[in-house]
Amino acid sequence: MKTLVIYDSEGSIIQQITGSYRVPVGIPYLEIEVPPGKIVVAVNVETKEPIFEDIPKSDIEILRNKIAEQEQAILELTTTLAILQGGYN
Repeated sequence: MKTLVIYDSEGSIIQQITGSYRVPVGIPYLEIEVPPGKIVVAVNVETKEPIFEDIPKSDIEILRNKIAEQEQAILELTTTLAILQGGYN
């Protein structure tokens, strides 16, 4: 889906609109497709190219990753303890 990106003379984003919009007259803008998992953070005013970055992880995604890491660590500790106690041959 096309996104309208309105920016200033330094490349800072003023507004981004996806969906229904009116193309501005007399101010710099781009109509672009934003790749999945990316956001537009600025515009290179010389090349008129958008500058993309990865969408930052949400707090929930960060917590889910920590839980998965902790579960993996618990599994490794449990396996190591079982081996040390002679539970695995």
